Amino acid sequence: MTPEYLEVLFDAFTRAENSTTNKVQGTGLGMAITKNIVELMGGTIDVSSEVNKGTMFRVELELRIPEGHAYRKFWEDSGISRILAVDGEQAVCENIRMLMRDSGVVTDIVLTAEQAVGMLQRETEARCQLLLVDWNIVETEGLSAVKKLREMLPETVPLLFLADYDAKGMDEALLMQGTGVLAKPFFVTAFQEKILEMRKSQGAADTAQTAAINSLEGLHFLAAEDNEINAEILREILSIEGADCEIVENGQLAAERFGQAAEGEFDAILMDVQMPVMNGYDATRAIRSMARADAGTIPIIAMTANAFAEDEKEALDAGMDVHLAKPIDVELLKKVVTQYVSKGCKE
Repeated sequence: MTPEYLEVLFDAFTRAENSTTNKVQGTGLGMAITKNIVELMGGTIDVSSEVNKGTMFRVELELRIPEGHAYRKFWEDSGISRILAVDGEQAVCENIRMLMRDSGVVTDIVLTAEQAVGMLQRETEARCQLLLVDWNIVETEGLSAVKKLREMLPETVPLLFLADYDAKGMDEALLMQGTGVLAKPFFVTAFQEKILEMRKSQGAADTAQTAAINSLEGLHFLAAEDNEINAEILREILSIEGADCEIVENGQLAAERFGQAAEGEFDAILMDVQMPVMNGYDATRAIRSMARADAGTIPIIAMTANAFAEDEKEALDAGMDVHLAKPIDVELLKKVVTQYVSKGCKE
């Protein structure tokens, strides 16, 4: 289609005039109706075309996932395709299996902890992603039987106790890794909410652990930076993270200050590359050549606006440990420092 016709393609009663269309009857309403239908569905339709080459229509619609599909998608997103339910009452087990029937999750049921152990031993390659244990199993077989089950599965596999709200003696059981309580009677919606709750709790714990690991708290840096504004920003960033730094104006001063420092006084050196008097590469070579034990081991982190591969190679060849592009990403800096700085070296 010609560019001129594309401008009126979706108008009512319009047709392109050529040898083909002239032989075919039509009202010129087809594309106008199509556009109206798409827009009524909350979508858009676009077209691109070149004469003697072809035409492409693009329709975008936002469609709801059918309820049944959304239900199955929850379990897929949770990474749960198989669960094991352990309950001394056959009727309860069958009820759990029936309620989980439309989820797409395979539900294995056994009546005792001993049977569950046997199943896990036999099916090493198709183990469950969640263990559901009725509290009556603990009351009849003892907590040690459930602990054995817990030990057979990875810590990432949740273990939920199906229990009455007033069940006694659960404190010790809940000390086991990855355990929780699901109130009786068994409802799939409550089951889903509990899984989301445990995932959220685990995510928060992982985030806190990562933050603790990637912490700059208490570290002391030597920084070489000739730009006063950049130096002040760097000092402020490190201060917010609980670290401090001593800043010098060029590479020569950085090498001299390190040479005068007590061993272990600095945890790492943040080295700008482009500086007057002595650049960061030469300063790094000077530090690495010093006759002191920590000269070859102290982490030296390059900071430069040049982010090309050859710049990184030059930094590494000079003896720097890692190359960070400016402006400095604080989270990346924390990860790098964690990787290269041994916090226990001064203790």
